Amino acid sequence: MTNARFIAMLILSGILTVAVPGLAKEGLPDKSPPPLSVEQVRQIHHDLLQAAQGMKAGEDTAIRGLDQRDRTALAAAANPQNLNAAAIWKQILSDRPMMDSFRVNVDREMELASRLAAAPTPSEHNRLLFGLSAVVQEREALSTLLAALPDAVETAVEKLDRAITLDPDYAGPWFNRGRLYGLTGRLTQALDDYDRAVTLAPEDIRALINRGIVYRRMGRLQDAVDDYDRAARIDPSDTRALQNRANAYSDMDRWAEAADDYGRVIALAPNRTEAHYARGVALLRLGQHQEAASEFSRVIRLNPDPIAAYLKRAEAWGLSGDYDRAMADFRQVLVRDPDNAAAYFGQGLVYRETGDLDREIQSYTRALAADPNYLNALVNRGGAYAQQNRFDEALADFDRAIRIAPEDGWGYLNRGRIRLEQQRLEEAVADFTRAIKLDPDNPMAYVSRGNTYYLMGNRDGVCADVRKACNLGDCTNLELARKNGYCK
Repeated sequence: MTNARFIAMLILSGILTVAVPGLAKEGLPDKSPPPLSVEQVRQIHHDLLQAAQGMKAGEDTAIRGLDQRDRTALAAAANPQNLNAAAIWKQILSDRPMMDSFRVNVDREMELASRLAAAPTPSEHNRLLFGLSAVVQEREALSTLLAALPDAVETAVEKLDRAITLDPDYAGPWFNRGRLYGLTGRLTQALDDYDRAVTLAPEDIRALINRGIVYRRMGRLQDAVDDYDRAARIDPSDTRALQNRANAYSDMDRWAEAADDYGRVIALAPNRTEAHYARGVALLRLGQHQEAASEFSRVIRLNPDPIAAYLKRAEAWGLSGDYDRAMADFRQVLVRDPDNAAAYFGQGLVYRETGDLDREIQSYTRALAADPNYLNALVNRGGAYAQQNRFDEALADFDRAIRIAPEDGWGYLNRGRIRLEQQRLEEAVADFTRAIKLDPDNPMAYVSRGNTYYLMGNRDGVCADVRKACNLGDCTNLELARKNGYCK
């Protein structure tokens, strides 16, 4: 047996450890999995590469027809707790980041074991042994996560700490620890680890993509886009960079760029339903309603549970003026989910556009029966009641809306208008003033308060409010007041 083969067997079995000052050995598994040959290591590495390519192409089953012995071999390497090998293999292949981490881990092991056999000096030999021990610690951290042991995350972090101490120039543990920090909300620590991983392995797009995700969660959207740009240049065929960049563009309201990136994802993975759906949303924002409806239609064909896509397609039809198709989609939702408040609300919007106030109110009432705190349904029903001069009912709805969302200025604005209709002028002014405090950039609140001041004979109040409304973009009342000589 060659030196390299012997070392590879020891490493993959989790046996090899190196004494490091200040580094405890506690926490290692009591039982070691069976040793693997170099040939098995190479086969596993090949299989993981094939799996990565399959996932990149969007295949549901990444590896087909793989020899069961190879699956069991990898499962054993990843499984010091001796769990079911097939279940562990399925876990690895169903989790792209985990699969990639194992692939990088095995790749590093193959490289170091090969170099160890030809180490020219004792110091280089020892350095490589430390590196191999770091690989073992990293794999044991991954295994701990797969086994879902108590305190698995913190135990895995401790093992990755050891790996970093053993070999601080190996990017893998930095990346995996950053991932765990990110999953547990420790974003600053995650960012530090991803920074180090990117420095050590600048061509490994995993760290770039994950760092971009952390930037996005921190609100640093342009930094996120920059990382996704870099990842996409390294591997233009990897959909993760494109999908994440599109998500960041969406957060930035850069809808055209988002739609383009989602389109690139679809070109690489045509059955990716979330990309079709997200592209449809972006096209809606761009006013391309027919194109958006086409994307949602694709989601409906691909997705066995297409309620969200039916709702969005109904929105697209409604915005394009095709109310019959919109209503048909809302009915499809209600067939699948008879208590879907959003579908009833959408029907109410269609009835509003077609001028059927009674059915509009009925639809909002059904939405509220399904969800009593549906704010938009309350507001719209209150508005419909007001159109029918049913002011007491409108006022009751706006009171409820304010109780649900007391910091939303529109609730006070709407209630103030009802009080204005009822000639309750002081109360109307109080509501409009509250609306202005909550949303000082809404010109409609100043216009409404100015109208109330006019009825109260408060010329200074009127002129001040219509000037402010004009500064915010609505100059209609100021021009009228000047024309009539009411304001200078």
